Amino acid sequence: MTTGKRRADELLEDPAVLEALLRDPKKWMKRHRLEESDLDLNDEARSAATRAEKVAAKADELSRLPLVEALPRLRELAEEVWGEDVEVSRVPFGVSLAQRRPVPPPPILDDDPFATTGTGSISCTFRLKCKPDVDR
Repeated sequence: MTTGKRRADELLEDPAVLEALLRDPKKWMKRHRLEESDLDLNDEARSAATRAEKVAAKADELSRLPLVEALPRLRELAEEVWGEDVEVSRVPFGVSLAQRRPVPPPPILDDDPFATTGTGSISCTFRLKCKPDVDR
């Protein structure tokens, strides 16, 4: 893996840097000394994505149920895959469930600008589909 000059949190949180990536990816990667493969999901993130997709697919089946029945079952589905360490938060017109991150989180190293904790999440709009995601 190549190394970038800036810390991962700076790269991922600075809108101007991300805007530059979208405008000219080749120039951006050269500037930050990254290869295209450095932007790919690593094995840990890929595994987290698979777990999140599994929860989201099962959760989508609940959309036909009344909310009073679906919501408790939604949490149960998440716990089946992620265990009891599930964080719940609000999203517009729905909920987000995430696998709790390890405490303390693993350090993000300068030589891995896109390191992840390997945790997944889903965002579910009430009565609509759930979307899986990988968290940092």
